[in-house]
Amino acid sequence: MLLAAQLLVARLERAGVYSMPHAATVLEITADGFALLQRLDAKARTSAPNG
Repeated sequence: MLLAAQLLVARLERAGVYSMPHAATVLEITADGFALLQRLDAKARTSAPNG
């Protein structure tokens, strides 16, 4: 789950959807936080213009 969370955070940061606070680390992401990242990622993918 940690690697998946890191990849999601990186993708969301590149998309400008999410920014991980400097004091936080991916290690602090809980299962609920991971589910939220997955929802943000799905939303970003559906709202992104087709390039």
